[in-house]
Amino acid sequence: MNRDRVIGSDLSTETASEEPFNLSSNSAFSLDSAPFCAQILSLCPVPFAIARVRDGRILYANEHFHDLFDISSEHPPHPPSLEDFFEPMMWQLLCLSLNQTGFLGNCELQLKTVKGKPVWSLVSLQVFPDSDEELLIGVFQEIAAQKQTEQILQESQRALFTLIRHLPGTIYHYRKEPDWILEFASEGCETLTGYKRETLLGNCSFLWQRVIHPADFPNVRDTINQKLEQQETYRVEYRIRTKSGAEKWVLDKGQGIFDEAGQIVGREGLMIDITERKQSEEALRQAEIKYRSIFENSVEGIFQTTPNGQFLSANPALARIYGYDSVENLMNSLTDIEHQLYVEPSQRAEFIRLMQENDSVTEFEAQVYQQDGTAIWIAENARSVRDDDGTLIYYEGTVEDITERKQVKEQLRQRAFYDTLTGLPNRALFLSRLSQALGQSRDETTPDRIAVLFLDLDRFKIVNDSLGHLIGDRLLVAISRRIEHCLRDRDTVARLGGDEFTILLEGIANIQAAIDVAERIIGELKAPFNLNGHQVFTGTSIGIVYYEPPSWDSRASEYERPEDLLRDADTALYRAKALGKGRYEIFNTEMRRNALRVLQLETELRQALEREELEIHYQPIVSLKTGKLKGFEGLLRWRHQEKGLVYPNAFMEIAEESGLILPIGSWLLRKVCHQLCHWQQLLYRQERDERLMVHINLSSKQFLQPDLLDRIDRIFAETGVDGSSLRWEIAESLWLQNADSTKARLTQLRERQIQLCIEDFGMGYSRLNYLHQFPIHALKIDRAFVSEIDRNSDKAETARIIVMLAHHLGMETIAEGIETKKQLETLREFGCEFAQGYFFSSALDAVSAEDLVLREEPIIEI
Repeated sequence: MNRDRVIGSDLSTETASEEPFNLSSNSAFSLDSAPFCAQILSLCPVPFAIARVRDGRILYANEHFHDLFDISSEHPPHPPSLEDFFEPMMWQLLCLSLNQTGFLGNCELQLKTVKGKPVWSLVSLQVFPDSDEELLIGVFQEIAAQKQTEQILQESQRALFTLIRHLPGTIYHYRKEPDWILEFASEGCETLTGYKRETLLGNCSFLWQRVIHPADFPNVRDTINQKLEQQETYRVEYRIRTKSGAEKWVLDKGQGIFDEAGQIVGREGLMIDITERKQSEEALRQAEIKYRSIFENSVEGIFQTTPNGQFLSANPALARIYGYDSVENLMNSLTDIEHQLYVEPSQRAEFIRLMQENDSVTEFEAQVYQQDGTAIWIAENARSVRDDDGTLIYYEGTVEDITERKQVKEQLRQRAFYDTLTGLPNRALFLSRLSQALGQSRDETTPDRIAVLFLDLDRFKIVNDSLGHLIGDRLLVAISRRIEHCLRDRDTVARLGGDEFTILLEGIANIQAAIDVAERIIGELKAPFNLNGHQVFTGTSIGIVYYEPPSWDSRASEYERPEDLLRDADTALYRAKALGKGRYEIFNTEMRRNALRVLQLETELRQALEREELEIHYQPIVSLKTGKLKGFEGLLRWRHQEKGLVYPNAFMEIAEESGLILPIGSWLLRKVCHQLCHWQQLLYRQERDERLMVHINLSSKQFLQPDLLDRIDRIFAETGVDGSSLRWEIAESLWLQNADSTKARLTQLRERQIQLCIEDFGMGYSRLNYLHQFPIHALKIDRAFVSEIDRNSDKAETARIIVMLAHHLGMETIAEGIETKKQLETLREFGCEFAQGYFFSSALDAVSAEDLVLREEPIIEI
């Protein structure tokens, strides 16, 4: 064979004019001229083809070749080449190999049919010489089925190895001889034990002594040996110790390997990590122990019962709750829960109904009997237990003794709706009943007339302050009983707090019925009360609101809420007190209008303080010895945006009641101090050694204000005025409130050099014995004595005695309201030191008052 000839390189010799080619017979190649037998070639059982070496053109191919490469029986337009059935790169490589060796045998190659379909084949190629040129003989054996089988086997092996690699353990194989040598272990052994496989393979003693837990080793050895002897599968759970010292649980499951004689030659199996399962089992075991402990020691009763009321199980707490000495006694005695346990058997029926509807109940409260017949309250929480088909098997749940809770709840209800001192309903319960009565009165089928009475005790504060709170409380209880005695059973009397009571009269015929009740109560309370040896007198003022259904009285619709009725009754009460106490007043719309006016005035007064509408006018106080200016009384005025200048008598009572007197008083003190500072600077510039003093009124609320002294100190520090320039006028009624605290407060004011004057002396609760006890500097004689001093000898004498008393106690006197010269002369004769009034000047604004300050000559000639 010419090895210099390159296979498949001379493809250019083919031309388009060649004859159509038949693979079975070709003029270029005759079987008769071949050096081998034509009969053998035609009978070859495998695909067979002969091609030219120089270009790979196929000269002959048998029918099997046709079938393998899907060649049609029709003649192709050109003779095919072997190259057509190979991938280009593969054909090039084959040609290179054949050029070197001339032979290529049993190569598994993926070829392609004439239609491009891939086909696996076992290919053998041999170069043979011919008379004209070299030939290439090829034998092709289809191996598609074999390849498919190999792929299936490979995939199975891959899947098996993947499974083994991801097992939570290891697959192993032991050979018995010489001493149970570990021959194979999968990769999982390293994860399971922490040791490399190389450390474990072939090392029996290491595995048995270092890995298996010593305490478990005997059982593991004996169990495996016993099962191997019996030729049975073994299964054993035990602990191992990893390389890091951690402890794990494993499941070792395997079997023996036996020879044909039945002799054991090895064993193989699977060892997996079951640590988590063991931990779960231990947790479950501990939970069961804990549950049993809870069941036995719980303070709540725990039960299981049949739907018809028989106990299946119960804990000791349930027996204790029901008054039995043991669970056995409970279950033997209580065989019919509905009729033996429940005070009201209908409650058990209600329990069953709820369970059937919801499969559970929560906080189901019921009264039950204990073994000795004592009734207690329980709360049940239960659920239905059903099988897989939904059939009810039993009830289970818990029971709590709530008797004490019920008692506490009732006590809280009493506290929430009843007055703890008198036992009467309180405001909340009264309003609730009033709301129900109001709703009932609107019911067209059964309309009802109602009345609300609002009571306030007269002089109760005096009793409380003088005899103490204990006597005051007993008086309130006694009054409550007397009021109840005046009412019907269906009427409601409530204590709102303090000394205020309210009464609800339902189903009355007319307003006269309410008036009769009010008169009875007033009469009853006039009688004295004997309390701890004290005979106590009191009285009451009452406000009444009468309400008729809308169908009877078109005005009744204005009451939408019970609070509205209570409000109007309070308004009527306020009116009764203003008219002299110890009486009743029936509410009318004029009272409401007045109340609204008062509310409007209070709102405007608050706004006036914010808008700085308040002013101070100064009325001169003149020395009756020199006729010169001694000082001023600072008087409050309100410059109203619509009403003009408003005097204190129009708003001071509202200021007191609303508490506005406190910010107003602070504002007044600060304003006066700033003004005083300014005037004193003017006098200093004129080199006049005169000291002005300004009088201002101090109300009882201001006097009792806890931070009064702090406020005074701050204002003095802010303005630079000292207390000696101020004289505060206080009322005599302060003595009655608390003499000791009053004296202490007056002393603290004197320590700040503030002088004190009692205003309207002789008109109030004069207690002469207090005058020498308190640090008082002056007494002001009320205008009621001054105005009639020249025509009423009694009042003139009273004024003279006041002056004489003041001098005796080392005090000065000031007469207010002087309007005539005769009044002035009379008071001078009595020895009164100072005076004020229209005779000298009306109250002046700050600018006009400053003119008097700068004036050096006397205001009047003495």
